[in-house]
Amino acid sequence: MKFTAFLNGELNNAAKYLSSFANVCHADCTVLDGKFGTSPDCTWKPWVYEDRVAVAKQVTKFKSKLPNVTKQSQRSKITQFIAGKHSRQEFLPIIGKLCDKTYLEPLHLKNNAVKHLHALFLRLAISISNLPAKLNNVSEFPENCAMSRYMKAMHGQVNATQLNKRLERWLLDGRARDKDFSYCLTGKDSKLVLHGFMFLISAIKGDSEDLRLLCKLMFLAFLATKLRDCVAYFSMYHLTEENLLKLPSLAKDYFTAVALFSGHTGVSPTVWSIGYLVPVHTKWLFDKFGTGLGINAMQGREAKHVQIASYTKNSLFKQCWYQVFRHDYISKVWLLLRQPSLLAYHQARGTLIPPRVLRDPEHYCYCGFTKDAGKDACFYCDHSLMTEIRSVAQQKPTKVCLKYMS
Repeated sequence: MKFTAFLNGELNNAAKYLSSFANVCHADCTVLDGKFGTSPDCTWKPWVYEDRVAVAKQVTKFKSKLPNVTKQSQRSKITQFIAGKHSRQEFLPIIGKLCDKTYLEPLHLKNNAVKHLHALFLRLAISISNLPAKLNNVSEFPENCAMSRYMKAMHGQVNATQLNKRLERWLLDGRARDKDFSYCLTGKDSKLVLHGFMFLISAIKGDSEDLRLLCKLMFLAFLATKLRDCVAYFSMYHLTEENLLKLPSLAKDYFTAVALFSGHTGVSPTVWSIGYLVPVHTKWLFDKFGTGLGINAMQGREAKHVQIASYTKNSLFKQCWYQVFRHDYISKVWLLLRQPSLLAYHQARGTLIPPRVLRDPEHYCYCGFTKDAGKDACFYCDHSLMTEIRSVAQQKPTKVCLKYMS
């Protein structure tokens, strides 16, 4: 999304108008009954190329008339001017009219959404753990506290070892300096969290029967399940019409849940994009190419970029990139066209819905948690409070839900 903003000549996603794909701003990003599209009745519409060009030219003129003040003051005036034009455009788009052909990229959208989900888990676990202000070792955790159980589940049941190491490092160092936990999740980290989030929820709960805590955990279970299913569909390449029909309701429920209980602070560009852009962009690609958003994913390409960078070590400085891309073209395209060895295509079998759910529905609930044989759902999904949480989908949370979630 940052790269798209750069190519489009726009401000970054922290601007008042927060998306490269729609004219949504911070003032209306929490609207629950909005709609994105090209029809006249839509709340948000794609940016018009002619408007981009017109605003960029006005910004150029405005910059030339700015008084000789500090760079920070100049920058503030420029961003205010652009926001006043109901735009995020600063320069002419580098790629011209091709900026109208950009679509959401599902890999980093998934990673950012799971990062947001994990932040909600972490905040709740810390809030009930009574941790000391300074820790020298994780062994100093209070006995059987939620945070200790959370990290054990992260390592032993979710198997997200890298995320667990970063979390431990932050607890011992960054938290004492009032730094927020910051870690860019990889595709593997996100998949592991989406497979095992119910183990994290169970670890936070422990033996507690506090209804306020239970209600918050039910909300997190509802939110995580909706996100998991939504991501599973919008990350697909081989999408079916059945999947396409399910996606809008899943995206809507996810967005509604975040907006109702987090407000402006919780609705980030990622959350808004999943709620409103994902279903529309997925449908546009499906109607045009017969595929899902997976056709636009960066999955696997980052490894290729690392490989390309490694070629520079064996190239001449003056002809570095010419040699690098020539070598890459010969090995990846030229040789394959001459078929020195035929490569068979293998469709990916991995899924973001835990295999145990599909393989053993008798002992595992759809959320991924264990259940007793003969039961329709696990403790969390079968709890009376989960019925209250599901009312969020109708945009009308019950009194009980509001009481415990406040």
